[in-house]
Amino acid sequence: MVWYNPKDWLNESIKSFKTKSDNLTDKQHQAQSGEGFETISTDGYGVNGLSSFNMFHNNYIDQKHKDEISKIHFYRNIVNNPEISDVVEDAVNESMQEDTEGYIINYKVSDESISKKDSLMKNINNEFYDFFYNRLDIETNAWDIFYDYFVDGRVYRENVININRPKDGIISLKKLPSETMDRIYDEFGRVKAYLQYLSKNPKKPQSLEDAENDDKIIVFYPEQITFIPYQFGKSKDTIYGYLEKCQLPYNQLKLLE
Repeated sequence: MVWYNPKDWLNESIKSFKTKSDNLTDKQHQAQSGEGFETISTDGYGVNGLSSFNMFHNNYIDQKHKDEISKIHFYRNIVNNPEISDVVEDAVNESMQEDTEGYIINYKVSDESISKKDSLMKNINNEFYDFFYNRLDIETNAWDIFYDYFVDGRVYRENVININRPKDGIISLKKLPSETMDRIYDEFGRVKAYLQYLSKNPKKPQSLEDAENDDKIIVFYPEQITFIPYQFGKSKDTIYGYLEKCQLPYNQLKLLE
């Protein structure tokens, strides 16, 4: 499902999910963003010695992934190793522990001017638990979300609404395969649009306009997607996953075996 006019469709409650940075105007962003760009990376500089050793090291031990898709497939491959799989599942299970009230996800209001207002807190409670436990069914879906986070190093979920009743807000989350997803940033480092490639070996479009004119690409507005990266690399176009540090010992073990 693609939203073409989110301003008319989005519920006012969506604003509560935006960060402080999202509420700034372009002029305010420009005043606070400095002169550098967050989405530019180069191939590096300098001279490498011991070329034959470096070639062996890079090809067999500390592999350099040609793109984000190959990196995701590598993570999914090494998690089949029993030792690594056990670590990931332990991390996911620990993330799913219930609190003293029996909830796996909860919240706390630190602002006393809000927490002391019983009627307001009642509304917040109703909205919070209805959203996460009824609409999103977080107790059923959280394990899959955390597993994707630890293995792929990123989570993409489409925020689904009922197009006939948009005022109901988000009614569910649709899982989108990480290897099909991409992002386009503006000059301030904010996500301008999310892309889903419908073909193999896709080529990233040069602009949002090119993406919108490509029938092999689905374009999502930022409000349509929940995106959670594990760790950014040299730029926001590169993401390192939880399993990135497993690469070296995994390849060494594989060579020894």
